[in-house]
Amino acid sequence: MQSSLTLPQALMLLALRDDKGSLHAGYFPQALAGASLTELLLAEALESDGAAKAKFTCNTIAKVDGKFLSAIADYMVQDSKPRPLKSWAERLSQKSKFINILAEELCELGAVTEEKSKLLGLIPQTRWPTQDGRVEAQLIEEINAALDPNQPLINIDDKIGLLIVLAEAGGFLKPNLDKELYKASKERLKEMKKAEFLNSKAFVKVIEETQAAIIGIIVAAAVVPAVTAG
Repeated sequence: MQSSLTLPQALMLLALRDDKGSLHAGYFPQALAGASLTELLLAEALESDGAAKAKFTCNTIAKVDGKFLSAIADYMVQDSKPRPLKSWAERLSQKSKFINILAEELCELGAVTEEKSKLLGLIPQTRWPTQDGRVEAQLIEEINAALDPNQPLINIDDKIGLLIVLAEAGGFLKPNLDKELYKASKERLKEMKKAEFLNSKAFVKVIEETQAAIIGIIVAAAVVPAVTAG
């Protein structure tokens, strides 16, 4: 990416509705977990046990940038138990406090602003509408360029490629694109899901496990009502 944004920061910008400051419908917490694990892999903060079905821990000496990734790393260190990436993705996605920490970073960057209110005067709500749209506009421009079928996958910036795949998995890539462009990009997106960005199968594994966590939630949402109804 041309900007200095982390993957989680870029992902949240795409997930937020520009005007309302609320999250698009989809699976942002799960996609965010995948983006977080990707950044920790990049920082060499995750250690594998080397098994065929690898389990990971977060080492205590790795240096990560920002409050958000530090909070993620601290959580994993304190948990200390080796877990598959899918298990970590599921656990991280259940911690809403991480979203608030990430939003604070975007506020500090000036990309969004925080607005607090109470629904019906009782239920606290926090929204993060756009403050400076230039940051996200640059991201969208890079995404549009990456989706150009004439652009070889090997020439795509690795982080932009991962961002696109995670945003698509989370269900909020479509609202950020021109309707016709998204429709025309179906095959391109399939190709990108299979691409080894950063020349590493470890990152492909993060994407696969993130998608598996999302599918698990979709299946559970369908099965639970059916079981209780029966």
